[in-house]
Amino acid sequence: MIVVDVEASGIDPKKNSILSLGAVDFFNPTNQFYEECRVWHGAEIDHSALEYCGFTLQEATDPKKQSDGELLEHFFKWAQGCREITMAGENVVWLDLAIISATAERTGIDHEFAFKSQFSYQGPMPFGYRTVDLHSLSYAHHLSRDIRPRMQKGLSKLSLDETLQYVGLEPEPKPHNGLNGAKLEAEAFSRLMYGRPLLDEYKSLPIPEYLRR
Repeated sequence: MIVVDVEASGIDPKKNSILSLGAVDFFNPTNQFYEECRVWHGAEIDHSALEYCGFTLQEATDPKKQSDGELLEHFFKWAQGCREITMAGENVVWLDLAIISATAERTGIDHEFAFKSQFSYQGPMPFGYRTVDLHSLSYAHHLSRDIRPRMQKGLSKLSLDETLQYVGLEPEPKPHNGLNGAKLEAEAFSRLMYGRPLLDEYKSLPIPEYLRR
């Protein structure tokens, strides 16, 4: 699977733009992707989102940066080298897959041409509609230990930082970065599923006893 983390100029896939995209090939974790782009002309920009991602307005609109469509083409080409392209991440359908799909539709990227040499699929996106969600996996593991995740008004409020701490990692550094997010999420997946580390940079952080096998 491909663990993906998109940073964007807001949370509306149709109105906002990709700023950066980070990804980790889970089954070959040294194979990683990170690129940035300028916002598309006419995209809405939430300045709190820029601050969250560590971009200035000048950086987000820099005409010297590649377009979001070019970034996506590079990402699709990178994904061709991955053994499996099931998309994974923290609430990955809600923003990451949604904004990738909206960007591909708006820019007219020919997904079938990009992937037909290796993958066959149906639908508008080469990544399909089945995903692996880190929140769901973390939520289920909490329940398996009779721990009820943090709730608010009857809804789960289990955050990524809480999941990272649950698996023995530090909270995600701020401002947020797409590749940092993808690496931390990939590491959390490995610890939850296998009880072992994935990336060398996190091996010094011990895995809690309740995750070990």
